[in-house]
Amino acid sequence: MKIRPPLVAAALLLAPLAAIAQSHPWQARLRLADVQTQGSSSTLSGTSATLDFSSGATVGLGLSYTLLPEWSVELSAQRSRLDVDVASPTASTFNAGRATLGIAALTVQYHFFTVGRIRPYVGAGAHLASISGFKASQDLVAGNVATISFDSSASVTAELGVDYDLTDRISINADATYHDVGADAALILPSGDPWEKLRVDIDPWVLAIGVGFRF
Repeated sequence: MKIRPPLVAAALLLAPLAAIAQSHPWQARLRLADVQTQGSSSTLSGTSATLDFSSGATVGLGLSYTLLPEWSVELSAQRSRLDVDVASPTASTFNAGRATLGIAALTVQYHFFTVGRIRPYVGAGAHLASISGFKASQDLVAGNVATISFDSSASVTAELGVDYDLTDRISINADATYHDVGADAALILPSGDPWEKLRVDIDPWVLAIGVGFRF
């Protein structure tokens, strides 16, 4: 039987994911991400002012394990520095300071194709989020607020992504992940006493591209 080169190429392109998963079930991913915040906060009492969060770039890490050819579970983490602004429709926006948004998420992923190099997937799960390391600006301190304290939170995560296998171990990854991040924030006076509490909704979309390595 004569084997034609196009058939050989097609066979290589459609190498079963199951064979890859059996020999290399773990996958580590390194991603460059853009954190696009969507939410705001409740208003300060007696005013229309709210806390707004800027978008920012970050590096994310992920570790996944293939349970079945279609199913995998991934633990991912990222930290990004965001500007915190005080915004009002009746006054000029000013910077209140900077904080670090940290998110650790556990998602279950379903891969639509079990053969081929291109493997789109959807995922859903839960995350823990923290807003820490807040550094107040001079404008905020001048307004008699020493700092802003944020509570940690836990909620749901959803994602849509795709892997493209360069080899049986190395792949390129792109995904978009939504985190439902909400927290309580407290404005702290120079005396250390809380002045007022706000409900903050950040709800970021994380758009990322990266590389993966199976082992």
